[in-house]
Amino acid sequence: MRVSKERAAENRHALLQAASRLFRKRGIDGVGVAEVAKEAGLTHGALYAHFSSKDELAAAAFSHGFAGNMADTRAWAGDRCPTLEEYLDGYLSADMRD
Repeated sequence: MRVSKERAAENRHALLQAASRLFRKRGIDGVGVAEVAKEAGLTHGALYAHFSSKDELAAAAFSHGFAGNMADTRAWAGDRCPTLEEYLDGYLSADMRD
């Protein structure tokens, strides 16, 4: 059964969110792709429809997480350029954690 482009994008996002969460919690070696798929509410096959390997999934998950952090940082900083100390305080704050 084919899924719509919208549903495929939602599935990919769910996989990236699940992978990011699990990789942060237990490290890449501590997590299997079947577990990521299950956490996302999808099948093992659905994961491989989006990512050809665990390495590709990990790279995409880190990129996804970094992009989210950058968006949060831009929203926090606004038009000003924070000092390194301000940036690190914001980055390490409880608001930036899952």
